[in-house]
Amino acid sequence: MNIFERAKNILISPRNEWEVIKNEQSTVADLFTKYALILALIPAIAGFIGQSLVGISWVLLDHSKFQL
Repeated sequence: MNIFERAKNILISPRNEWEVIKNEQSTVADLFTKYALILALIPAIAGFIGQSLVGISWVLLDHSKFQL
């Protein structure tokens, strides 16, 4: 199942979706590759984009940002 579809179903009809989740057969490796890894990448990507567009202001140094 698509991760966005799963999130939408949990928000719209949580009782039905948790029953579907309860009946699924998943291994720990499946859970890490389908959910945990994707969720762990979100802050890293957001931080890179934020530093690339806005930059970092150092206290005693000049303003710097990553070049894309």
